[in-house]
Amino acid sequence: MLPAPLDSRGASSPGRGGAGSGITRVSRPLGARVISCRAEPVRPLRSALMGSRQVWRAVTVAASREQIFDLLADPANHPLLDGSGTVRASRDGGPTRLSLGARFGMDMRMGAPYRIRNTVVEFEENRLIAWRHFMGHRWRWLLEPAGDGKTTVTETFDYSTARSPLALRLLGFPRRNTEGIAKTLARLAKMFPG
Repeated sequence: MLPAPLDSRGASSPGRGGAGSGITRVSRPLGARVISCRAEPVRPLRSALMGSRQVWRAVTVAASREQIFDLLADPANHPLLDGSGTVRASRDGGPTRLSLGARFGMDMRMGAPYRIRNTVVEFEENRLIAWRHFMGHRWRWLLEPAGDGKTTVTETFDYSTARSPLALRLLGFPRRNTEGIAKTLARLAKMFPG
């Protein structure tokens, strides 16, 4: 089931959802302005991306929050989840389980290979984890119970905290990352077929 798009207050859009519609309402990420809330790749409206410094997608997965959080909290699993094709491997010497303040490195590739060091800046066991790197933008995962042992997973690319959000926007990162998030969430859902 895909959640209905939400308006800027986090409420279901008029005429969408409701009893028997098969559409599930989810709350928006912390402080997020809503663009869309679909799990499949979508082409967001240019004006929506231009006015927001967060892009996100959500999907309901047939797994518990604990199962999903265990995947997210181990950097060695990040290449298995990544739908963008940029995350290659976790760097040696980092933690095997992330916690608030933990620093971990990843081997990446976007055209050319590079290394990145991240710091966990938001953490609530089995519910929330976010990390940032030297450019300041954050990757956030929010896990909310969806009933029947399922979890609504929201991944957010938050560049409101970036050193140069305008540069990220002009280089097309919000659009590319929106597509990568959708692919990542689709991979996650396939790991736990319902």
